Amino acid sequence: MNTNKNPFTYEAANNLSLEEIKNLYIDVEKSKFLTSQKNIFIEGHRGSGKSMLLKYNSIDMKYQQNKSLEFIGVYVSCQTPLFFKREYELLSEEFQANITAEHMLVLVMTESLICSIEKNNILDSSNESKFIKEINFYLDLDENISNIEHFKGLIKKEINDIQRNSLKSPEIFYTKSHTYSSLILPIIDSLKSTEKLKDSHFSFFIDDAQNLSEHQRKVLHSWVSFRDTTDTSFKIAITSQREYLFHTGSNDIILEDHDYMMISLEKEFFGNETGFYIFAQQVIEKRLSRCGISKDVKEFFPQHSKFIKDIDEISRKFINGDCEEQKNKTKEQRRASVSKYKRAIWFRKKLSEHKANLPSIAYTGFNTLANISTGVIRNLLIPVSKMYDKEHKGNKIHSIEPKIQYEILKEESKSKWEYIDNLSNRITGCDKETAKRIHNFLKSFGVIIRGRLLDTASSEKRILTFTIEKLDNSEQKEEIYQVLDMAQKSGLLYSRIGSGKDTNRTIWYTPNRILWVDLGLDTEGQNGKINITPDNFYAMMKKEIKQQSSNQGVLFHEE
Repeated sequence: MNTNKNPFTYEAANNLSLEEIKNLYIDVEKSKFLTSQKNIFIEGHRGSGKSMLLKYNSIDMKYQQNKSLEFIGVYVSCQTPLFFKREYELLSEEFQANITAEHMLVLVMTESLICSIEKNNILDSSNESKFIKEINFYLDLDENISNIEHFKGLIKKEINDIQRNSLKSPEIFYTKSHTYSSLILPIIDSLKSTEKLKDSHFSFFIDDAQNLSEHQRKVLHSWVSFRDTTDTSFKIAITSQREYLFHTGSNDIILEDHDYMMISLEKEFFGNETGFYIFAQQVIEKRLSRCGISKDVKEFFPQHSKFIKDIDEISRKFINGDCEEQKNKTKEQRRASVSKYKRAIWFRKKLSEHKANLPSIAYTGFNTLANISTGVIRNLLIPVSKMYDKEHKGNKIHSIEPKIQYEILKEESKSKWEYIDNLSNRITGCDKETAKRIHNFLKSFGVIIRGRLLDTASSEKRILTFTIEKLDNSEQKEEIYQVLDMAQKSGLLYSRIGSGKDTNRTIWYTPNRILWVDLGLDTEGQNGKINITPDNFYAMMKKEIKQQSSNQGVLFHEE
C-alpha cells in the first residue's frame, strides 16, 4: 500500500474493490452464520459494517479465494437509486403498483445472481450450455438465450425498460411481470441441473433492506416464511429491528427463531475490554500495518501526559478523602470506587472554572476515540482520518499528537451541532420543527450530564444513556417517537435493547458522544442509565432546559 495514502479514509463497502475489502475486513464472531442455510437478519447501525460483512462472504470474494461452490452468496444492494425511484407507487391500481414493485426487486436479484455467475467464470462451456438449455425451457422469453452474457443483457434491458415505461404502459408489466417463483427459482433449478452447481446452496444477501418499499419488504418476508432453505436462503441486513416491520404479504408476521435467526452487529462499548473496543483496535491496527506502522493504538493515539498526571493525582486525593465526593466513605470503599469517580472529579473541577477553559486535554487517547464513536466504526474512522491528514507533513507519521486529536474532535463536535440545525434539508421526513426539538432535547440532556458532574453528592456521575418510562402510555408518544426516529436516522441517537427496571426488554438510547465535546462534557460514560418520563422528555424537546437538579428529575426554567 502507498505509505503516503491516508489509511483511515472511510469508504462505504460498495465503493471498495474486492482487493480492498479483503485487506481491510476484520472478521466478526457471528460471520460463520452467513454461510449457513438459515434465513438470517443482520442488524446494525449505519456504518457498523453490515455491507462489509456481506460483501466479504459473497461469492465474488469467496470464489476468488478458494474456488468453493458449496455456498453461493449473491450480494444485492438496496442502497441504489433504483430502490429510491418509486414512481410506480403513483399507479391508480394498488395491485398493479405492488406487482411492479415485486417485479423490480426480482429483476435486481436476478441481475445480481447472473452477474456473479458470469463475471467469476463459474460455468465452463458444457455446464453453460446445459444451463442455457434448461432456462430456455423454463422461461417464456421474447427470444431464446444464447449464453449467460446474453441473458445478463436481457435482464439489464428489462430493468431499464421498467424504469422508463412503468407509468406509460403499466399493463405491460402487469401481464409480463416476474415473481420469485416464476423467475428466480427456475434459474436456480437450471443452475443446479449443471454438474458444477448441483450441490450448491444459493443465498441472497439483501443489503439495506429498510430501503425497500413496503410491498417489497412484505414479499421478501413471504419468501422467508416458506422456510424451505434446502436450495436457497436469505441474509437480510437492516439498520434496526425496532424501526422495521416483519409483516408478510398476508399481514402475518415472521418470527425470530422460527422463520429466521437474528444477528446483531451492535457491540457493547463501555470501557476498554468491550466487544467494540477490541473490534475498533483491530480495525485501526490493521490499517496502520498496511502503512508499515507497527504500533499499538494507544501509542499511535497517545493520551495527553498532563491529563494522565491529573487523573493520578485525583485518584490519590480521592482515596485519601481529600475530595468532596465520597468523603463519608471508608478509605477501602473509596479505593474500590476510584475508577468510577476520578474522571468525573476532573471534569467537575474543569467545568467549575471559566467557561473558556474547555477540558481539551481529556479528549485525547485511543480509549476516548473509541468511546466517542458510540459503538459505530464509521464514527471512529472519519475523525481519525482527518487527524491523519492534519498530522501528515510529507514524512512518515509515528503518532497523532494530542493537540491535533482534540482540535479535530472539537471541529467534528461543532459540525455535528450545525448538522442538527440543517437536519430538515438532509433527512427525509424531518421538518424544521422536529429538527428544533431534537436540538432542544440533546442540549437539555447535556444539561443533565453537566448537573450530575457538578453535583458532588451524585452517585451516578458518568451516565450518557437513557430510557423513556412507559412511553406507549403517553399522550405525546407520536410526537416523541417522531423525534426519536429522526434522531436515529440522522446518526444523532443510537438505540439498543437491554434490561430495564421492570422488564427484561427495554430500549436504551445513547446520543452520539461526539456532541459532548463542544459542551465540555465527559464522553466516557459507564454502563449506567437514567429513566426520563414522557412528560419530561416532551418538555425537554419543546424547550431547552437550563438547569438540572440532583437526582430529583429535571427542572425547567424560562429563558
